[in-house]
Amino acid sequence: MNGASVSLIVFLFFFGAGFFFLALGLVIQTGKMKRWWLTYSTPLTPIGIAYGSLPFSFVFFVGGFVMFIPDIETRGWAIEYVFYFGFIPSIILTMIRPRWLVPSWLRWLEDNHRDILSILKKEATQMGGIKWDRRVRTHEDLEDWVDEVRQKYEV
Repeated sequence: MNGASVSLIVFLFFFGAGFFFLALGLVIQTGKMKRWWLTYSTPLTPIGIAYGSLPFSFVFFVGGFVMFIPDIETRGWAIEYVFYFGFIPSIILTMIRPRWLVPSWLRWLEDNHRDILSILKKEATQMGGIKWDRRVRTHEDLEDWVDEVRQKYEV
């Protein structure tokens, strides 16, 4: 394989990963998939990925285009810049979970129902992720579900 074909393969890998993280981030941010909230964080599926998906997508897209820089030395320092100014900040954002990366439906729950958040999560987990996702599709559905849980537990 020549250098151009290796660069293309790496670009396609990075582009695919970037697209995956972008799609995942958009689906989570728009509230189309809320069940990730029920996931227990593990090394293989860290809950923080929901917050880092959009920043990670940018890192992968830029990293892929860096592979087309013809000068090897320039490409090397460009990869370092992508790592230091893209990848590391994305990890930090994932760990600190800034408010602007939290989906609006979850911010609403945290702002208005923090007192029963653990009960809500327990109820949603018992219902099952897919079923719960269907139950709370819209904001009105989410409000109705929270009211039902409050009535059930009399809180």
